[in-house]
Amino acid sequence: MATKFEEKLAFGKIAEKEVEALYMDCGFSVIRSYDYNGEDNKSPRMFAKKKNYVLPDLDVSRSGVRKWLECKHYSQTPMNRRLGIHVHGIKKRLYNDYLNVQRETGTPVFLVIKEIEGDCLLYARLDSLKTYPCQCHHECTEQCLIYFNRADFQILTKEAVCE
Repeated sequence: MATKFEEKLAFGKIAEKEVEALYMDCGFSVIRSYDYNGEDNKSPRMFAKKKNYVLPDLDVSRSGVRKWLECKHYSQTPMNRRLGIHVHGIKKRLYNDYLNVQRETGTPVFLVIKEIEGDCLLYARLDSLKTYPCQCHHECTEQCLIYFNRADFQILTKEAVCE
């Protein structure tokens, strides 16, 4: 029987496989972080003396250019009524981890979103996105979400990847 982590991993791989194929078609080499989740079935991590950070899904490189890609897969783009915008979000803890991975490796992290409803891929450099805090009515923790305006993302096309 699959664990909850394994079920989430399988669902998330829908976007990862599409993004991986797109980058490989354009001559990029790919390291799949999720291939290194270890014996404890937890997300792949970068370890330091007193801290560890969850790694983005894919590490891609070509001709001296390297990027981290965190791939998400959503069936639709929800409208945030309080903000009056369509949003996508990730856990605050992961957002902070990805920024720390970028700082430690010197390699930019991009958030790539597969939207099933519009059948498109969106992307943006994580540290360039304006963030909107969790709108819940309780004290936010690291498990709360950080939201991003969908309009701040660009459509990811093969032409953009291959240039």
